[in-house]
Amino acid sequence: MNLKDTLKSLKAAREKCVNTVDKGTLNKIDEAIHQLELIEITESKPNKMQWLTGAIKILSLIKLLTDNIDFGG
Repeated sequence: MNLKDTLKSLKAAREKCVNTVDKGTLNKIDEAIHQLELIEITESKPNKMQWLTGAIKILSLIKLLTDNIDFGG
């Protein structure tokens, strides 16, 4: 999986929880996704550990807040 695919999956997971979590939390998720988008734009070869760490943080936050949502494709 590359950063582009990861961002696509994170955005899909975010959309699944949009009606479940509060606006402040959605803003935090959006900001974290935006940070990963900046990594994709600014770095010619993004550090895989850096973006995977960011992706894991976002998914963990979503999972914690929406324990009943299935994130499978």
